[in-house]
Amino acid sequence: VTLIHSTYVLGDSEVLPSVRRGVKEILINKGAHLLLGQKVNNLAGLIVNKAQKDMRVLTNKGQEITTDMVICCTGIRINSSAYASALKDKLNEHDAIIVDEHLNVKGTKIIFAIGDCANVNEHKSAYTAEFQAIACVKNIVHSLRHEPMESYKPGRSAASCPSTPRVIMGGTVSVDGSVHVVIVGGGFGGIAAGNHLKSYSIPFTLIDMKDAFHHNPGALRASVESGFAKKTLIPFAKTFAKNFKQGKVIDIDLGKQDVILESGEIVHFSHLILATGSSGPFPGKLVEAVTMENAIQMYEDLVEKVHEALRVVVIGGGSAGVEMAAEIKTDYPGKEKVINLQDLVMNEMQNNMKVVTDKGLEIMTDMVICCTGIRINSSAYANAFKNQLAENGALLVNEYLQVNGMENVYAIGDCADVKEPKMAYHAGLHGVVAVDNIVNSLGKTSLKVYKPGSLTMLLSMGRNNGIGQINGWHVGKFVVVMAKSKDLLVWKSWKEMGQTAPH
Repeated sequence: VTLIHSTYVLGDSEVLPSVRRGVKEILINKGAHLLLGQKVNNLAGLIVNKAQKDMRVLTNKGQEITTDMVICCTGIRINSSAYASALKDKLNEHDAIIVDEHLNVKGTKIIFAIGDCANVNEHKSAYTAEFQAIACVKNIVHSLRHEPMESYKPGRSAASCPSTPRVIMGGTVSVDGSVHVVIVGGGFGGIAAGNHLKSYSIPFTLIDMKDAFHHNPGALRASVESGFAKKTLIPFAKTFAKNFKQGKVIDIDLGKQDVILESGEIVHFSHLILATGSSGPFPGKLVEAVTMENAIQMYEDLVEKVHEALRVVVIGGGSAGVEMAAEIKTDYPGKEKVINLQDLVMNEMQNNMKVVTDKGLEIMTDMVICCTGIRINSSAYANAFKNQLAENGALLVNEYLQVNGMENVYAIGDCADVKEPKMAYHAGLHGVVAVDNIVNSLGKTSLKVYKPGSLTMLLSMGRNNGIGQINGWHVGKFVVVMAKSKDLLVWKSWKEMGQTAPH
């Protein structure tokens, strides 16, 4: 690769000398050949952007290069054809439009020019064009209100971009000070929403009772395998920093748009995402607001109790129940276990407990583990949304995941009454759609419709076995083991949280 440039320095004039030198060194280290201070004499006779063997490039200093391809990156020209005729007396020598300090085209009041086609004395870049666009719109608004226009000040940095509710390039959304999204709940839906808001640079607060995200699909293995629990708990603060607040939400004031915490603290919102999730018996779920350290110890204690018990009864034959039984039988193939059988000492080692079924069957066991399903966590919002609750306490939502009758309140995950299986994967999709719709509402564009998903179920039957279905298709052992069973997707949550998993 040979790079030919007409001056002896690379980059634009505004670029620091140290950066120019660095660019030159990198290219040379990569093996590029630099011809500086030279121009191509025969460009018109060359075929550009197409491969052709043994073309000859001649420079103004008599140097000859043989090449198989020529790519031209020699700067820009103003696209003036749309306005050249109408504004011919308002153009400079490069066909850029001459504007005043308000970005008004010279001698007009209702025509503005921005970006490369405006004769503004500053570096031409995408973000300066955006500065100008925002200033232009503000001045149109001022003119409609018969207010004085604002002067545009060239040469500001990207960090000083003015605030206005609109989508700008790179996925960022610049918003005014009134926008603040509150997420209640830090489960799979909550962290997906939080990370998506981070990517848009929208101010938000994520509130959760716990200090760490719980990757509960790994909870059952954490009950059997020592050391696995620490892989299932990921601290919120490291990911969300000042955007995370630990606390319990006890009510919501819709009139004032306030979330009320048990501590008495009030957090104001412009938009609210309810991601309160569901509760279930330990070990499948953490039933209380324990610290990360205490939660890890709870699982380690359970590992010891499972180890001590010769006989284990698992109550419940849903996915959690069968996975729990399979985890125990994987590590302790000699233990007896029974699935699908209540009112017993749970998660404690106690010799010779008697389990009696409704059909009169008696089972003697040393331990009982309950995996009998979940209930919706509705206490945070039940008072505020009495008229928008389904029978199970979930929130009634429309196709945009907005709570019925509300434009700025969304429900996602288990607490949203969406007709689809309650799964971590679906909750994550909800979080992304809810945030996209907040962004679209700020930009006054159409909202995204959430289309409920079909049952995608991968059952881990211990670390070396599994079975499932994807979109109605049976999935066998090999696929499930590779996709889930080995580590129960803990890597995915650590990646989502932007942290490194412990070994």
